[in-house]
Parts: sequence; structure tokens; C-alpha cells
Amino acid sequence: MEEEFWEYSKKTYAQSYSSFLWLQDRRSLDVNLLLFCYWLGKKGRRLSI
Repeated sequence: MEEEFWEYSKKTYAQSYSSFLWLQDRRSLDVNLLLFCYWLGKKGRRLSI
């Protein structure tokens, strides 16, 4: 699962890196966490805290 997310994350970040950098720099958003939550949602799973 970890490797699958890493590959998804690299591909998605590369496609929209300028938008992700803007979110990171201007909104202090944790882009990796955003991608992880989105990836989990696409797989029908949830992040439990």
C-alpha cells in the first residue's frame, strides 16, 4: 500500500506541481496529507485518527 501511494503521489504532484506549490506556500497546506486523504477516498477508505 505504501509504494502504491508513493507512485500515485509522485504522478499527481508532477501533473499539477505549480498548484500544489501555491497551496503549500500561500496556504501552508500539507500537500502530502492532502494527496494521501484524496488517495484513500478514491480507494473507498478513510483516515482514522
